Amino acid sequence: MSWTDRQFEELFRAAYPKVLRAAHCLLGDRASAEDVVQEAFARLLARDPLPADQAERWVFRVSRNLAISRWRQTRRLMPLIDAEAHEGWDQGVELERRSLALKTALDTLPKKQREVVALRIYGELSYQDIAKATGRTLGAIKQELHRAKLALTAKLNGRLAEANDAW
Repeated sequence: MSWTDRQFEELFRAAYPKVLRAAHCLLGDRASAEDVVQEAFARLLARDPLPADQAERWVFRVSRNLAISRWRQTRRLMPLIDAEAHEGWDQGVELERRSLALKTALDTLPKKQREVVALRIYGELSYQDIAKATGRTLGAIKQELHRAKLALTAKLNGRLAEANDAW
């Protein structure tokens, strides 16, 4: 049995943006994320069809594993954004400044925390689905998300206060 064009297209349209956002957050580079996600969907297409929810989790898991492999091969992440260089950065749009602060704060999180945040926020996965996709326990996922939330809150509160002082 193989995928029908309709089955695969529906799954692809629904899952691709979420998987791409999660991979982008993990890798820090959109082009690398697109490569990883494309490879994950190609592998899905080559296997027997799965129900939509299982197929989406499978693609998340494969793209996560491919992203980790890519990171190990290159032995580095993309350069981190230097937050200090962006203090006082004025585009006149508060949302852009906050988005940059969030991206910078995310980039400084440990890899496991960045991964679960990416899957939860950008991938829109439930805690249970994150646990399945990463092969970790539900308790470990909850703990990593809690630690990430505390770290992001501390970093963002400090950065946004500093940026407001620059105005």
